[in-house]
Amino acid sequence: MIAKYLLIALGWLMILVYLALNNKKIVTRIKWSLFLILAGTLANGLEVITRGQVFDYIDLTKIGVAWPIFNIADVAIVIGLFWLIYLFLTSMGKR
Repeated sequence: MIAKYLLIALGWLMILVYLALNNKKIVTRIKWSLFLILAGTLANGLEVITRGQVFDYIDLTKIGVAWPIFNIADVAIVIGLFWLIYLFLTSMGKR
């Protein structure tokens, strides 16, 4: 079951890398946001391959913040995704 999802994720990652590297019209800011998403996804994927699961270790509930436990790879994915959404929304008015 995990192998199926891993293959799907790797397929999408290869498509993202191909599009980002071979498209000269993609600006550097978009490439960096895609890089963050890719790096976080690869880090979590490597953990699944090597450990069988993703190890989440940042627990904000210990300082009184009600939030799920996460890791640095999750942070990279979320920052990259929000940056990509921000770039998309700000570019809509320029067209």
